[in-house]
Amino acid sequence: MFLGHSANWWAIVISVAFFLLTFPLSVLANWVTPSLKNWYAERSVAATQARIAQIEKELQEPELTDFEDHALMGIQVTLVMTSLGVLLLSVLVLNSARDSWLLAVASLGMTVLVFSAVLRTIRRFHQVRSPRLRFHQRKDVERLKARVS
Repeated sequence: MFLGHSANWWAIVISVAFFLLTFPLSVLANWVTPSLKNWYAERSVAATQARIAQIEKELQEPELTDFEDHALMGIQVTLVMTSLGVLLLSVLVLNSARDSWLLAVASLGMTVLVFSAVLRTIRRFHQVRSPRLRFHQRKDVERLKARVS
């Protein structure tokens, strides 16, 4: 026993902590990635022009209205909260019924896979068409075009 708790207790605590950190780290990655792509594209004129073409191609997708943007964000938050509820329910089942631990682990795994696949699909659709992202993409195109000329 480490610090007065069993290895099972620490495994659950660490898994819950990492599960809770997945969404903020995903948001951080999506926030930093365009800046890194632009920085990498600025290494040559050809790479900069290719990045401008890529962003302009993404800007050709239809833009979401404010309602659609907020609705998709609400769906994403609901999926994350529901998956947290399923995680906690699985932990409770594991603690209460030691005989059905395999069922709880299998249901948890399947739920996480389904929720992550649905969430990933919604996020990809939302990100490309989001008005906030479009605003930043337009600024990036202007900045990259100024760099080229």
